[in-house]
Amino acid sequence: MAHGVGGYWGSGGITYVEEVRAFFGLGPEDKLLGFFYLGYVAQPPGRNQRRPIEEKVTWVTQ
Repeated sequence: MAHGVGGYWGSGGITYVEEVRAFFGLGPEDKLLGFFYLGYVAQPPGRNQRRPIEEKVTWVTQ
């Protein structure tokens, strides 16, 4: 994330609706793989908000 802008790739939901293909002018052989969403982040993530792995994992040694 730079300058408060973030993005992510999404490939579900409306991606598979046939009318969306027509909206984008896709031909019969074309495939709509998904969308890349881009925008300003409402609240930028802080640093070191993750808990240590020791608090989450129990190691089985036997």
